[in-house]
Amino acid sequence: MEAKKKTVQTPSKIVPWWQELFRGGYFRSIMDNIPSRRTMQQVRFIMKALELKNRGSVLDICCGTGRHLIPLVKRGIKATGVDLCPEYVQEAERKAKKAKAELNLICEDARNIKFHEEFSGAINMWTSIGFFEKEADNFRVIKKAYEALKPGGGFLLDTVNRDGLVRNFTGKHWWESGDYRVLQESEFDLTTARLNMIWTFNGKGEEIHKEISVRIYCFHELREYFEKAGFEEVTAYGAFDFSPLSIDSGRLLIVGKKPR
Repeated sequence: MEAKKKTVQTPSKIVPWWQELFRGGYFRSIMDNIPSRRTMQQVRFIMKALELKNRGSVLDICCGTGRHLIPLVKRGIKATGVDLCPEYVQEAERKAKKAKAELNLICEDARNIKFHEEFSGAINMWTSIGFFEKEADNFRVIKKAYEALKPGGGFLLDTVNRDGLVRNFTGKHWWESGDYRVLQESEFDLTTARLNMIWTFNGKGEEIHKEISVRIYCFHELREYFEKAGFEEVTAYGAFDFSPLSIDSGRLLIVGKKPR
């Protein structure tokens, strides 16, 4: 029997982990197996929470392969996506072309986007906040969303709920995803509130390790950032069915409005 090839992909001292993480397409096996009904529920939540109307516009910060953008376009929304990963931007372009959905896609660091009062709504989904070591950089993503919105526009941020994570913490988690069996090994650093993980992808005769370190927030911390950025009417939910946020909620969905 042929021995399994073992490859370890760890962040270098020069390139941060969040630039290396999505290279090679391993996370595609996870994203491509997200049930469409889950995506549609999230899209309905986005439309209602941000009060998006036909012919409105939305900015997806860290848009990935366009999982939310393409359904939004089908609902009459003008959509722009920003992502740092060239592979994902190219895949979003291919998917949009196949779906006959017109998207404006930009390969850019979320901290450096330069929009000014252009969008009815903005979204940041699937824990795409907290990547950076400097808190000023994580806050900057929220501030950039605020600057991109028209007066009266709304911003939705979807991330892990720190309280729920700590209350229901699991150090190891296995699951099947496409051609891979995935192991997530996690440690939560209470002193820095960072979730440090190694994701191991087993399949196709290889074993790939990806390292991740994400700052995880409580609602009051992100509410402070939202208000510091200028948002008003900051509201939190615990799930995409508009359930109230609780100590057991796995997700933290925050919506803020830019003053008119």
